Amino acid sequence: MKKTLFSVLLAGVLFWLAPPQLARAQATLTSTTLSAAVTDTSGRTIRVASATDFAADSLLYVNHEAMVITSVSGTVISVTRGAAGTKASTHQSATTVYVGVQYYFSSTDRSGSCTSTNEVVLPVINVSNGNLYTCSDSQWALQKTFGTIEAPFGTHVKINTVAGNKNVRIQSRTYTYTGGGITGVQIKPGIGATTTHELKAVEISPRFNDGFTAAHIVGLHVDVFLKGTAASTAR
Repeated sequence: MKKTLFSVLLAGVLFWLAPPQLARAQATLTSTTLSAAVTDTSGRTIRVASATDFAADSLLYVNHEAMVITSVSGTVISVTRGAAGTKASTHQSATTVYVGVQYYFSSTDRSGSCTSTNEVVLPVINVSNGNLYTCSDSQWALQKTFGTIEAPFGTHVKINTVAGNKNVRIQSRTYTYTGGGITGVQIKPGIGATTTHELKAVEISPRFNDGFTAAHIVGLHVDVFLKGTAASTAR
């Protein structure tokens, strides 16, 4: 009886002393945006649109840079720059900021199968390279990456949607920048060595697989819209 009671008490103590990262209650990583640009790499404060879940000793991550929060005053956040092996850099206003307790963030990539309810927090961000992962249909899915997307040497970069009725959207947003011309997407491959092969900037090849039909097949569909009632021109 004494041995059983001791075991129960010990289990209770270990439960309360267990590190929080062992908990199975899934959390969601909080996100907001910068309300002002970060124009230098030595500043110790940033401003955010919302300070919900910002607390001292938590980690925030913005465009490849991790910062440790030292204090919070309204939406003004005091930080230690370039944390977790990252490099301090400048950031534009309205850039997405993720925040959470430090063990919410990772330094490894995810692949293969996953179970959402077994994860401490979702999405998962690898602060070493900016990859952000979600657990979708029991598989790890790379949802977004900060900066350059590069495939291992000798492989293609593949971007696919899981659902058949969803598409890949690039720069499908409204610009508020007024400092100059805007290019939504730029594709400028260049040849830096003599070759006898051709250079294709873009190849678009929709097709019907053998034995299947559809109402239409369109290689490229381009629409130019002038929205609103104010006078405007396009060319």
